[in-house]
Amino acid sequence: SFNTDDPRVAVFSTLQPICSVILQSRSNPPELTSLLLGLNTLLQEVDVQGLQACVEYVLFPLRLILDCASGGGEQQEQGGVAIPAATSERVVEATLKCLFTVLSRCNIERKEQILSVIARLTALLPDNNNSTSSSNKAGVGDGSPASEEVVQSILTNLICLFTNMPPPGKAILTKDEEAAPLIGHLISKLLSTAEGQFKAGSLGSRVIRAKS
Repeated sequence: SFNTDDPRVAVFSTLQPICSVILQSRSNPPELTSLLLGLNTLLQEVDVQGLQACVEYVLFPLRLILDCASGGGEQQEQGGVAIPAATSERVVEATLKCLFTVLSRCNIERKEQILSVIARLTALLPDNNNSTSSSNKAGVGDGSPASEEVVQSILTNLICLFTNMPPPGKAILTKDEEAAPLIGHLISKLLSTAEGQFKAGSLGSRVIRAKS
């Protein structure tokens, strides 16, 4: 099904059926999780050149879900969509898997893409004021403590983004005034997360501390 002279067209025709219905399951966590896992499988299989051309199309629903995950099921901006299923940790896990596949296979080069991904991952990191193992919560909107797997996945995505970022993208992060507050906030949260795991002693996660 991927055989065509235009990889972009082939990849889009493969991803469009599932991407177009993802948000229709916004109120059904099991269904949305299943769709996201199916999408992740396709993201791993499609032609990488074609996937690169479809990055923005794929990132759109993923960013919406992560936005709502940190906002109690609703997008934070005025008039934003509501995705109640985004408060499910399984939905967040599946979304982060999709994002990791995109970040590991594609170059995220546009300023808007880079900053929006960093902003959403930063928002999901544990709160600075609740850094101990018992109270450390990622921004999943159901209010329950985030699992170690979710926090690790957030950090893994950040590492992948920065590791694979082309030089122009890194220049944006170091020289762009708009990026400075966001990067400062991210660094603060990473330090706080690492400190919280260290203070938790044997109850803390060495993996999370190291990745932070």
